[in-house]
Amino acid sequence: MLRRLRYLLLLACFSLTACAKEPMIKLSEENLAKINNNSLKKSSEVPEDDHRSIVDQTLPENIHGELAEPNTQFDLVNFSFFTPNRISYYSDGNIRYLEYVDTDQVMGQIRRIQDDQWINEIYKKDKDTLIQLNEFDPPVKMSNYLNQKDTEVLSLAPKILLKAPIQQGTTWNNEDQSESRIQALYQQVTIQDQTYQEVVEVVNKKNQSVSHSLYSANQGLVAEWIEGEPTKFIYLNKVEDNVMIITPITVYQPVVQNDLSLGKITKEQATISWQTNAQVEKVFETFFKEQKWIGPNDQLLALEMTDQGLLVNLSQSVTKSFSQNPAGELAVVHALVTTLGHFYGVEHVQLQVQSMIYQPLFSLPVDQAIYTLDSSWIIENGE
Repeated sequence: MLRRLRYLLLLACFSLTACAKEPMIKLSEENLAKINNNSLKKSSEVPEDDHRSIVDQTLPENIHGELAEPNTQFDLVNFSFFTPNRISYYSDGNIRYLEYVDTDQVMGQIRRIQDDQWINEIYKKDKDTLIQLNEFDPPVKMSNYLNQKDTEVLSLAPKILLKAPIQQGTTWNNEDQSESRIQALYQQVTIQDQTYQEVVEVVNKKNQSVSHSLYSANQGLVAEWIEGEPTKFIYLNKVEDNVMIITPITVYQPVVQNDLSLGKITKEQATISWQTNAQVEKVFETFFKEQKWIGPNDQLLALEMTDQGLLVNLSQSVTKSFSQNPAGELAVVHALVTTLGHFYGVEHVQLQVQSMIYQPLFSLPVDQAIYTLDSSWIIENGE
């Protein structure tokens, strides 16, 4: 009897050991697969704070970005370079100002100035893209190139700056064989104590070069840099709204002399003011009135580039203003045509009054009133 009891106890122990090695609940293969997938997903997830720090590492040390929430989309409508009468100052010395805007075509012409270099940039926006059509040295400064079809002015290889949907991961190819991608969306970015809202980081890759651009809603470009080239980091320094841009200009002033037939002029420096969508004629008309070359009621009717040079058409009343100038009529004419000729970079300027050729008193006959700029008119300082 005792031997049989020991046998039963040993059998019970073996049974309990077997139970400990087998699961208490038998899962189906389908449910087991779900558990395994969830386990893999959890192991690959990165906490949100860690994710933010990983993306933040793409920014230079002097930029701090606060990432937008996952799956955020920004509205392309808010991203534009077309704010009238705004001057944007950049860390590399560049100044940008909107010269012309066409609200029907949603196009803008930016004047970019650095030192003495004057560059025009043409942009266009539709419902899906913001595109830079070209940048160029304008053949005629302050002219409107938004409707120009000249392929020497408008590029055949536009560059897409932003493309909808404005969300992380959107990619596109450019005609220059480069590839762009929206790297990240930031709820806000701080650069040199300036904070910008709704910022898009775009990475552009071409060959071995990788560049980054930050575009802010209602501000446009706020920073750009090239990986591995810390000296090529550029950022927006400041913005001024509702202002005119002041441009230095060389002016030739009429000189008062006893002999009015000499028509002498002297070289000086001055400025002209421009606001978005201004008319070139009105800008120079205001300038000529400030110089007291023409009267308050006189008008500059047209400034046109022709095959012969620059055509200047004035109202009839200017003849009286010219004749009343202390330096004499001829000196004022020489001052006007020389100032405009040098600004537009031409040697020949045709002067008209009410579309008729104009010959001032004491002037030698000038064929078709087309004046060739003459250095002998100019009195050097100290003479």
